[in-house]
Amino acid sequence: MNKLTERDPDMSPLKFSQEMQALREEAKKPFAGGAVLVFALLAIGLFVLLGNTREKTIVDPEVIGAAGATSEQYGPGDYMNPTKLLYEEWKKQQSKRVDLPGDEDNADDLKNSTPVAPLPEGYVRLAAVQFYSEFGEPEKNRQRLATVVEKAAAGGAKIIALPEACIPGRADMNKETGWTRGETDDWSWNVRKVAERENGESVKFCAILAKKYGVYLTVPFIEIENNLFFDTVLLLDPEGKSVLKYRKRRLVPKTDTAWASEGKIPAKAVQTSYGKIGIMISYDIHDALPELKDGGADIVLHCCALYGHNFDRFFRSDSFSTLVKDAGVALVLSNWTYEFRPYWAGYGMARVIGRDGKLLSRARSDVGTRIVMADVEIRKPAEAGK
Repeated sequence: MNKLTERDPDMSPLKFSQEMQALREEAKKPFAGGAVLVFALLAIGLFVLLGNTREKTIVDPEVIGAAGATSEQYGPGDYMNPTKLLYEEWKKQQSKRVDLPGDEDNADDLKNSTPVAPLPEGYVRLAAVQFYSEFGEPEKNRQRLATVVEKAAAGGAKIIALPEACIPGRADMNKETGWTRGETDDWSWNVRKVAERENGESVKFCAILAKKYGVYLTVPFIEIENNLFFDTVLLLDPEGKSVLKYRKRRLVPKTDTAWASEGKIPAKAVQTSYGKIGIMISYDIHDALPELKDGGADIVLHCCALYGHNFDRFFRSDSFSTLVKDAGVALVLSNWTYEFRPYWAGYGMARVIGRDGKLLSRARSDVGTRIVMADVEIRKPAEAGK
């Protein structure tokens, strides 16, 4: 009976049903029928219990969006694994949708951003942007990002982090579509449609914003170089000049590997009047953050477009906060989101974490475009990295 006790919790309902049928057939045999039937019934009960638990988590956004929550608070298993079962449940909810707590605002409603407050002397205001990108619409996204940057700057932010690949859109997980290198006849998903050079339109556009508002600003775009494509982020200074560049290293199977090449640029930090600023992308945190720590980084801009229950659980966990604390940096996590609560995990979670690993500020909701601000003390050059 090890089949049941060792069953993968991600087993589809169809596969599980087939195994149950096989066990029923086995149960008809006189030498093991009673015991097999008992174990089969117990397993079916456990499957139903886990299924009900997952359905509850979908309709209970307070569990998913609880501030400071650890992975242990989410219950057993992959509570938001995007299986077909969950997708069908999600579609049912949208057909009879009512506003959920924390979802009342329009996706581009920024009125709930951190209020403008006097900036203490010796401090700098950081802004983490949670942004809904329209997949494959870089021009629309640039115009909407311009509004976001304007509002963040008006709120006193001097360092602004935008999410990973937010200008072209990294993917559309609700439609299960993403970029390819062009092995398909469908031009809609050909990454060449949105790929740009380092001096391309998106960088020029963001350079104008950085200079206009006098801010440090990340530019997350899809870069083309020597017929290779990279998930790239630049850091622009208040003059609109590029001072840092980073390419994603840890590529996600299919979503990234279908088009992107692995980055080879080490994570570095640049000295500014606000301390040493570094940049990194998504799950590269395990490689890039130690490099930035060794380089004396004081503030790290973490550009993300996270997808999947494993990423979701980790970035909400104490383990993530501990990494930040051990690095001794202030971390600004920007991430993608959606217009309404999707069936998949990883969206939202925009936040600013202090050098002690404690949460300074986070988005009121994981849904919709938001600006999250927090003030951190400016370190002198000799203090950075301590």
